[in-house]
Amino acid sequence: MTRKRIRQMNAALLRRLSRRPAAEYLAGREDLVQQLVGEGYFQRFVPLMADRVSCAGALDLCREDLERLDGPEPREGWLPYCYGFARRLLFPEKHGDRSHGAGAVFFLSVLQVLLDAERELRDYDPAWDFAPPAPEELTDCPAAAQFGQMLRLWKREYVYEMMRLGLEVTPYRTLEHIVGVHHVAVTAGRALRRGGVPLDLALVSGSAIGHDIGKFGCHPGERVPYLHYYYTDQWFRRRRMTDIGHVAANHSVWDLELDYLSVESLLLIYADFRVKQTRDDQGREVTKIFSLAEAFDVILSKLDVVDQAKRRRYELVYARLYDFEQFMVSRGVDVTLEGRDTPPLPEKHTALMTDREALTALTLQCVGHNIDLMHRLTGQRSFASLLEQARGETNWRRLRAYLGVFESYSLYLHIPQKVQTLAFLYELLMHREGDIRRQAAALMGEIIAGFHAGYAKERPADSRSDAGVPTDLDQWKLYLQKIIYPDHKLMPQHRRWIRYTLKFAVGSLLQRCPGREERFLAPFFAYYRHPDQLEDDVAFQLLDTAAGLPLPALTRSRQELLLRFAQGLCQREDITVRAGSMLLVDRLHRLDPGSRRPLRILQRIDCRGSASLELLRCRIMEGGVPEPLPEQVISDIFLDNLKTATPWILKQVNIRLLEDYAAREDGPVLHIATHLSNLIKVSDRVTVRHSAGNALLALAPRLTVDQRNEVSVELSRGLELGQQEFAKYIPDYLGRFALWLPPAQLEELLADLSQTLNAASVRMVASALDTVGVIYEEYDTYRARFPEEPEAYRSRRERLLGMLMKRLAGSDGGARQEAMFVLGRRVFGSGSLGEHEKRQAFLLTEQKLLETCYEEAEDALTFYYRASMLGRVYRFMTEQRLFHGGFPFEEPRPIAFFPGTFDPFTLSHKGIVRAIRDQGFEVLLAIDEFSWSKKTQPYRLRRRIAAMAVADALITDRLADLTIYVIREGLLDRRQLPDIEKLYREKKFHNMSIVLNGSTGGARRGYGYGYGYGYGYGYGYGYGYGEDESQKSSAVIDSRYNLTQRLKDFLGLNDKK
Repeated sequence: MTRKRIRQMNAALLRRLSRRPAAEYLAGREDLVQQLVGEGYFQRFVPLMADRVSCAGALDLCREDLERLDGPEPREGWLPYCYGFARRLLFPEKHGDRSHGAGAVFFLSVLQVLLDAERELRDYDPAWDFAPPAPEELTDCPAAAQFGQMLRLWKREYVYEMMRLGLEVTPYRTLEHIVGVHHVAVTAGRALRRGGVPLDLALVSGSAIGHDIGKFGCHPGERVPYLHYYYTDQWFRRRRMTDIGHVAANHSVWDLELDYLSVESLLLIYADFRVKQTRDDQGREVTKIFSLAEAFDVILSKLDVVDQAKRRRYELVYARLYDFEQFMVSRGVDVTLEGRDTPPLPEKHTALMTDREALTALTLQCVGHNIDLMHRLTGQRSFASLLEQARGETNWRRLRAYLGVFESYSLYLHIPQKVQTLAFLYELLMHREGDIRRQAAALMGEIIAGFHAGYAKERPADSRSDAGVPTDLDQWKLYLQKIIYPDHKLMPQHRRWIRYTLKFAVGSLLQRCPGREERFLAPFFAYYRHPDQLEDDVAFQLLDTAAGLPLPALTRSRQELLLRFAQGLCQREDITVRAGSMLLVDRLHRLDPGSRRPLRILQRIDCRGSASLELLRCRIMEGGVPEPLPEQVISDIFLDNLKTATPWILKQVNIRLLEDYAAREDGPVLHIATHLSNLIKVSDRVTVRHSAGNALLALAPRLTVDQRNEVSVELSRGLELGQQEFAKYIPDYLGRFALWLPPAQLEELLADLSQTLNAASVRMVASALDTVGVIYEEYDTYRARFPEEPEAYRSRRERLLGMLMKRLAGSDGGARQEAMFVLGRRVFGSGSLGEHEKRQAFLLTEQKLLETCYEEAEDALTFYYRASMLGRVYRFMTEQRLFHGGFPFEEPRPIAFFPGTFDPFTLSHKGIVRAIRDQGFEVLLAIDEFSWSKKTQPYRLRRRIAAMAVADALITDRLADLTIYVIREGLLDRRQLPDIEKLYREKKFHNMSIVLNGSTGGARRGYGYGYGYGYGYGYGYGYGYGEDESQKSSAVIDSRYNLTQRLKDFLGLNDKK
């Protein structure tokens, strides 16, 4: 080394010793330090620089200086003491040895200067040192400021020097593993950025450098492999570097079991998986960068007991890492780390792919889509923007998509983001839509249950939560109080809405915190201790929530508490409180039928003002077969259920009475079922609609075929109204009820749904899609009820799937979003659909799904809908590949390619293509850019029509000069006539003309299904509760008939055949 460099090193040492923490330990010894570090101090260390600096060698050259500075050598020796001293700087201990602190900081500072010089003089070696990204690489990285702070703390706290000391004073090679992980992660990250993948290189580097720093915080006897995640998190959290710390502390392979991870997290887990340590012949640790497959074998060889469940978990995370590696390869990354990166690989057109190629491409698209999603959400600014978008959303279907994003992503939110999300969800408890309130409350419970989620990291036995850091229990107590006692400044209706969601938040929380229920139940049951101090609204909601608690939560002592609670409220003036007390006591009585106390409390309940309560009390106390209800009582119950003034809890009681009565052999099943179907459509309370729906499904087996058909027609009419307040809650119950229809009637219903899918109203289309999705998901039950030939069963299932795929290819964004939602939730993400049926659905839709990935999202919400669908598709593909034998693809068929011969494509051409296809060929058609009357079409529109092979009328209308709507008298459902008129008046189609075909010239009245809308029970069924629906329906029929007359007048067919 030159004299200049030695002078620079001297100056660097003096600067280091004058700063914290060295200055604190050297206070009062500054003159001695100046004497020790004279000019040319580092000249003695020049021989050390010929090779890697040895800590022991450096100590030998400055041992005398340490003795002059700090007295005799520590008992364990200077190297072990300095190593322990540096560890205590990172993780302070109450009783740490500080007696030789001055000598320790002096030696660590000398070592830091020597290692800095070594870094400058020697070539970079990924087995020994870090190569952090250069400042110019971090200009667009949100974590750049935290990364700079981390590098400064790295020097101040002697972290690298401590790791080098660890190589000499411990048998572990922790430094080699950390620098190897950093090398793999940053090298791959740089290549991914060049391949067009957005990522934060500062976050990658910082998390890789610090991911195992917690190993130096573990105490003797603690399980380092399990506890170092906790200490890593503590180190970053206490230094306010939570963004980097969140990634660094969650690098376990089990974190891959989460569905959504950022690319930075994936890179860290991937690198940590590949850099492993084995032992040589002499038992010493050897660090090596393995290939992914080799690393998997190394992990399995280290495990003592690998049962089937653990091996399955490892196979799952390995599969996800393999998919991520293949994604990097597709982006041009050289995963061998030999510097042979390339531009992103060219993509093959979907139509030219084999089934296996399409599977691979779809897998990579799912990985890429997940990375894009997490890039949009991970940053604090992006997340805040997402929250504001959701706050400003007024459409309940679109808001549902945002809630779906929060639900899927909630496990990976940072703690501050979870706090923000909980505040937003609490605001939604005042939303006008009951389902949104329910979903928001359930999501609050889920987020609180997973507040410290991810892979459940082990914590030290004596660990305590950091003061000021919110915990799951803190958030639960906060929002429990805010739900039970909303701000008095809110409107009374809003306070009632908020309180009503209590049971959904409690239920969701208890469902998702197995083993931790007592932690959350204790503050909840504290509200039940003083019933006499509660207002009626609060008391009622506590009663209603307690009646729905899961059985494990109702211990003997808590049952006694709830009985005292109900007893203290059973004489209240408010009838809803008395009804709530009765239902809670009934639940407790069913848990302990031998106890007489619940029956004594039931006898004390005041039932004045409600005949239904008196009937229910008699029913509970007598048990056995329910007594028949008088006709007048049934009529009164029907009327009460349609009155907005009737409390919803009494409507629940009424539905229970009706359901029990209908179970009798002589019960008026159709009468009650028709009433329940109407409640599903028009009840003003969501909970009543759901209760009516479940009761209707319970009655379905007792209805005759004609009765079932009549009820399904009634529900179908609600869909066709197209109004949100009528149609929103119908699909779930219509879909399941339809599976009680025989094949002929079911086919009629599917034909009606197929027509509704062509409607111009997005609401009608969305409701029809939801219904089709429910039928598809529950269709397995149909085979047992109505045995058919396998071909008929399979054909109908494929038809249902085709109805969903048709709208996925449509031009309307709202309908396409709903199709994505249904395919993700009801098909590939279904918990009830069998693996065989999911596999068959995938084989039929694989290339269509892949094509949706290549389409540019019209807006952010469409992107989130697609992300939700692809997330479920990817989970299904992975599990199918690993645990269910993969996909039975057929061998590729020979291709028949027609370059423009069938352009434009006609029906006769379609027949030719089908004949060729039936000969065993895959038929590919070339479509000219100037097809369809030689009008140039937007590329995305042409691509969608060609790739999806489905085009509805609204797409093809863009291509036509004239639209002819053909109507055949006697076959067209007259309910469609107003829709046709609406299309004409709103000019939905180009030059729309109507042809009335097959006219007989006679005026015929009637309705397509042959069923009247009024039920003949002596009361009306209007949403406004005051209008006779049969009269309203007659007016609708007359208006449709008049439209028919106008069509005939227009076409001059009134006096002709």
